[in-house]
Amino acid sequence: MRPVPRSNYFTFRIFSILCLLLLPPLAAAQSTVDYCEPSDAVKEDIRKVNHVNYENLPFATRRERQIAMLQELLKKYPGDFHVQRRYQDARRSGLLVDWAPLAADYRAQMEKNPRDPVAVYLYSRLLIGRNTKETIELSNKLIQLSPDFPWAHLQLAEIYDYPTLKDSTKSVEHLKQWMSKCPKSLDALRLISRAGNKNLMTSAAQSLRSRLESSTAIDDLAYWDQLWTLEFKIKPVPEHEQLRKQIAADLTRIRAGDLDSQERLEALQTGYKQLGDKAGQRFVEEEFLRRMPKSSAARRVVQSRFFDEHKYPKFESSDEEKQAFHKAVVQVTSEWLKRWPDDELTLSNRVRSLMAVAESTNEDVEAAYKDFARVHDGQTSYSIPPLENTVARVYLKRGFHLEAVPAILQKGIDEIDRLEKHRNPSDVFPRNEEMEGANSRFIRMDSWPM
Repeated sequence: MRPVPRSNYFTFRIFSILCLLLLPPLAAAQSTVDYCEPSDAVKEDIRKVNHVNYENLPFATRRERQIAMLQELLKKYPGDFHVQRRYQDARRSGLLVDWAPLAADYRAQMEKNPRDPVAVYLYSRLLIGRNTKETIELSNKLIQLSPDFPWAHLQLAEIYDYPTLKDSTKSVEHLKQWMSKCPKSLDALRLISRAGNKNLMTSAAQSLRSRLESSTAIDDLAYWDQLWTLEFKIKPVPEHEQLRKQIAADLTRIRAGDLDSQERLEALQTGYKQLGDKAGQRFVEEEFLRRMPKSSAARRVVQSRFFDEHKYPKFESSDEEKQAFHKAVVQVTSEWLKRWPDDELTLSNRVRSLMAVAESTNEDVEAAYKDFARVHDGQTSYSIPPLENTVARVYLKRGFHLEAVPAILQKGIDEIDRLEKHRNPSDVFPRNEEMEGANSRFIRMDSWPM
């Protein structure tokens, strides 16, 4: 092999060094990823997704809209951890999510990128409650694989707070690790509040108060309630009166801001509840009704006030009292539905009261039930026995649509079967084998005579 001339050697060496300098510093680039908090731009876009929760939409419609918005954000911010995590949360929301294909999707992503901490984490968090031991194994491997990735610590802190895996020492240790890596993050506040570690709670409360007192961000308003809860836990009882004065001062500051913000009104509402200030709570309710008359918050105020004034009849109440109550419900729900046509609770109350009112027509009952069925998909709520059983019983009593009764009853059975299928016994809570499948058995026993 011919030796390289000395002048060429130096030229080659300088060229090599320049090439190394021009290469992107991979390790440094990876370490600059902020896993703790999203950028301001991402935070604002995710806030828009979350704000859909304030719209009066059936759950399925709201979920589809948020998933579509997040899919656009995945294109806008390819690879962004915070968008990916929020997207997964949207996909797994609801009571009837088919878990198996969701888990298979994320498992495939992990197997394709076994050293990607985000891929490993997103798959592992889906296993909590189903195969939590595997989540623990993957989280511990993740800590070894990517020491700078903080979410494995928070995940383990949460796992060790569950009843069947309770280990307060491990939970607190992982919380400390999380806080050392993400001191400004607010994601661990609820867990810290439950941890019972006074030093951890004190440090979190001091940091949170400093942040909130200087913050102008709308999203931060939701954390005032957690701050006050932490401070009540930290302070001894003799100091609670002074703390209430502090909360009153905080509320004065919050109230001075823009009251057209639902987030601000909700912060005020929780603060006045902390103080037991009825006048303050009433003020917030009136602001909701005046500024946001079609909001879900206004609906809750209206419904709560009505049922405070119209108590559900007791078993021993007279027939006249029962009829008067149900007639009032029928009348008021017809008004509510003009503002909130897709509110499931309003429709459910209307159906039940129409069935109870002696003078109601079969056609009115049927129309109300169809409206309820239109918005009810079992994703967020269900009742035992289901409304279908009550409707079928009334149809039988009135001799109305008898041919439809079996299908109506089967619909209630199918819903609870789907719910129990998707709510397999969790491995993070104590099992009660006698109660497993009890709802399904009860509904079948209730349906069979009909």
